[in-house]
Amino acid sequence: MVSQSLIHACEQVLHGDLLNEFLDVVVNFTPVETFTEEIDGETDEYISLPEVGVLISEHPSGIIDRIIYDVKFPGKINQVQIGMSGDEVEQLLGAPDRLWPMPHPNFILIYDAPTFFRVELNRDTEKVIVMIR
Repeated sequence: MVSQSLIHACEQVLHGDLLNEFLDVVVNFTPVETFTEEIDGETDEYISLPEVGVLISEHPSGIIDRIIYDVKFPGKINQVQIGMSGDEVEQLLGAPDRLWPMPHPNFILIYDAPTFFRVELNRDTEKVIVMIR
């Protein structure tokens, strides 16, 4: 069973938080893995919390750059939960500030305020499958 403290920590972490402070909390509850990915000649490093479906990228300054929540994440981000419909997301958050401007296999809703929040919907089911902040 996933620790509620781990879920809560993942729900509260924000872009710009210090990665080491976040890791000091979560390592007590779950294994932490690291991996790199090369895209277009650039290498990105990620911290993975596979038990809860969370990926974190770190800015060179040591702050959290991006947090990706996938289909395994059991918590809520900005009141949104994996598996909700796009209509439910819009009822909670209102219309998105913009849609993803390029072709993508998923529908992508982008909220810029008060902080950046990206919600990906499966194109076939229109259910939330990924959240990014």
